[in-house]
Amino acid sequence: MKYTIFSRKQDEISLGIVKQIKSLIKLEYDEENPDIVITVGGDGTILRAVNKYIDLVDKITFFGVKTGHLGFYTNFTVNDIVDLCEKINTNNFDCETHNLLRWESNLNSGYAINEITITNPTATQIVDVYIDENIFETVRGTGLCISTTNGSTAYNKSLNGPVVDHSLNCIILTEIASINSNAYRSLNSPLVLSTNRRLELKSNNAKFLTSDHLQFELDHDDYVKCYLSDKKIKFGKRCNTEFMDRIKKAFL
Repeated sequence: MKYTIFSRKQDEISLGIVKQIKSLIKLEYDEENPDIVITVGGDGTILRAVNKYIDLVDKITFFGVKTGHLGFYTNFTVNDIVDLCEKINTNNFDCETHNLLRWESNLNSGYAINEITITNPTATQIVDVYIDENIFETVRGTGLCISTTNGSTAYNKSLNGPVVDHSLNCIILTEIASINSNAYRSLNSPLVLSTNRRLELKSNNAKFLTSDHLQFELDHDDYVKCYLSDKKIKFGKRCNTEFMDRIKKAFL
């Protein structure tokens, strides 16, 4: 087995953690083709690491050491480093897996851990929402957010979408500043869809698509297809990291 360390920060604490991990891990260090990726930072660091290794994600186990503010993916703290390295050296660790969200447009395609959005921040966007190739509704507003259960605690929550247990698999469709009146009507409520549903969003004035931390421009006649992929991401975890504990630490 081979490993690498992914860190965006160059502060003294982060550099010290990287140095400590390298001194404790007995595996071969390989940035190009690792079996294990250890991130040092916050959840944003994990998102960027997954994007970098997306073509290898099926074979990689990600471990997150938390030095940032958010820690839904970064299960380990600075105090856990010795234990973490021992788990990796002995190949004795538990994992949790999560399906990635697959999206496709005319010009681009990719995967998201948390969510994708389509937005037009300068004008009212009109989006036809198709579910399993059948028209469901037309949404007028700033845009739409399509989230995984992992992403339910991210932007989706800021939109008053539901917080969903990460052990469940589903897709969450949440409107962004939608217009609802006697003239225009949409569901105006987050919609939770099963894993086999396929979404297609059509708009003639969408501006941007975001996929986690990445942003892409959309053409006027672009479409966006989205579904829960069979491709999965695997996180190494501590034995005592329960979802409800993470929710309480982050929000309560």
